[in-house]
Amino acid sequence: AFLDDFSPRVSGMVLEWHEPRFEDLGGEVVAVAASYDETIRMRDGTESSFGGHMSGVIRRQDGRWRFQHLHWSSPADSTR
Repeated sequence: AFLDDFSPRVSGMVLEWHEPRFEDLGGEVVAVAASYDETIRMRDGTESSFGGHMSGVIRRQDGRWRFQHLHWSSPADSTR
């Protein structure tokens, strides 16, 4: 429901990951973590920027790497 409402109002997004770190968890599973900066531009001309940290688990499945789990966190005062 969130994406159905949000997507039509967005005109563009820029996401930059900084210094991503990867850790092999064995086999076909990798942990990833990085800080990030994101800017969202809305169709009404407003823009919001955020920063924070992301972490996740990537699994190789059917010959492709896919996110299995992903977590994004931003400090309460991360709006730039």
